[in-house]
Amino acid sequence: MVVRKKRREIIPNETKWAPSRKGREKLAGKEYSIRSQEDQSELPDGFRHASQEIVDEIESLIPALNEYNVSKYMRSVKVQFPFDGTVAVSALKNPQKLNYELKKIAKGIPGGFRRSFNGSPAEVGDLIDGTFKHAIDESENMSNAERITKFHDIFELFVVGCCDGMLNGRPIEVKSVSVLESEKVMLNLENNWFQFAAYNWLYEQSPIIVMVCRETLEMEVIELEEDMVGAAMNSWSQWTPRINHPESSASIPNKQNSALVK
Repeated sequence: MVVRKKRREIIPNETKWAPSRKGREKLAGKEYSIRSQEDQSELPDGFRHASQEIVDEIESLIPALNEYNVSKYMRSVKVQFPFDGTVAVSALKNPQKLNYELKKIAKGIPGGFRRSFNGSPAEVGDLIDGTFKHAIDESENMSNAERITKFHDIFELFVVGCCDGMLNGRPIEVKSVSVLESEKVMLNLENNWFQFAAYNWLYEQSPIIVMVCRETLEMEVIELEEDMVGAAMNSWSQWTPRINHPESSASIPNKQNSALVK
């Protein structure tokens, strides 16, 4: 991997680097596995451990996951989206993020981000995502997801998103945590509640969540107890007065509306 290139020599979406040495070392010698039922994490309200049928489908990916040579996974150093007035599905996670994206649209600034190549949790998470996309591509029952654009009636703009894979029409979203324990898993699910809801809305099916430990590559497979869209729409409708001047983080719908996250 060439790491000495100056920023001006990096062409967005075209300049690609292999994983960093530190990134490869973080995954070296480790194998993916499904965590045993007796060791499973506690989950927030609204989430449950996936049915055995779904777990079996994810478990079927393990040979391809473990055979993949992650050093071959090339990632664009800098990703830049075409300026078309749309927002990424991740912008629906909280009003601050949505407000930030709307300001960029107003200024004609295209969306994008720069990837990490230093062995950080962000890079290791990207490598896990890439490994899953390879395994899903090799699978008979799953497929890689297509990017979807859909108009959001509340925010009156088009939202674009692409999950990590599809199983029987349901989006698969891979998330990674430093340690596969109840506190970390619950915090991840709570922090990403609106992103899961956005995928639920975008694909019109509830997502399957694969939680992966970056240290051991153990996995837990999680799904929703019920559809999230109704509760999410109620919350999103309350964001609109705060979009220009957001004051606080998004609050997760309470159990009175639906059996969701505390």
